[in-house]
Amino acid sequence: MQEALANAARHAPGGPVTIVARGVGDRFELTVRNRRTGPLTDAAGHGLSGMRERAELLDGKLTAGPTGDDFVVRAELPLRKATPE
Repeated sequence: MQEALANAARHAPGGPVTIVARGVGDRFELTVRNRRTGPLTDAAGHGLSGMRERAELLDGKLTAGPTGDDFVVRAELPLRKATPE
């Protein structure tokens, strides 16, 4: 979520951002949606690829891209039961 919010602030400053976090069955879903304020750019950063790699390390997945006038980042991660120490 932190990286998605940083990207929204960088690429669409001042635009509205919506965050939805919820548990669904045996997984956790996080969606960060922001209104695009300009054209998509091919920024040289590694934010989206880094987020995708981190999700995959947790056996999850991440999708990101434009949806209408918004840019949407969505992560799905498995919920794991805490193990007693």
